[in-house]
Amino acid sequence: MIPTTVPTPDKVAWRLLRWELAAASLGAAGIHFAVIVPHFNEYRPYGVFFLAVAWFQAVWAVLVVTTEDRRLLLLGLIVNAAVVAVWVWSRTAGLPIGPEPGVPEEIRAADVISTGLEASIVVWTTLLLAPVYWWREPSRRVVIGSAVLVWAVVIGLTALAIVVEAEGNSAGH
Repeated sequence: MIPTTVPTPDKVAWRLLRWELAAASLGAAGIHFAVIVPHFNEYRPYGVFFLAVAWFQAVWAVLVVTTEDRRLLLLGLIVNAAVVAVWVWSRTAGLPIGPEPGVPEEIRAADVISTGLEASIVVWTTLLLAPVYWWREPSRRVVIGSAVLVWAVVIGLTALAIVVEAEGNSAGH
């Protein structure tokens, strides 16, 4: 039988690692919330997609720190990997739907930051889902230090992405 909880020799360190996942997810959600209106204006299904992804990431961030269910980690990994894949597709070949089907979209700072946060979620959840014997017990000092660093970086990058996106949208109108 597969265990449904994350096996951890040090619950505090693993809880902090989940808080880092929450930070990345909230950062990506914040960026997605900030660009919902322009995407609705461009093409309604894009707006619906961004709304759904933003809410998923915000709710997932809360749940990932309040439960140790491996299935929740797996769901976050799958959804964020899918969002990264859609972004790569939209920037390389262009999506087959929308106002300009098959035309690659412009790469913007907010896109790159959000996709980077989502990719980090994919990597960390993959590592957290790995069997315990892959891990050495993480040092609490290292985990606490990295948690502080991650939250600071995520807050800074998310704020930067939202400001840059807002300035780009106001310059275009």
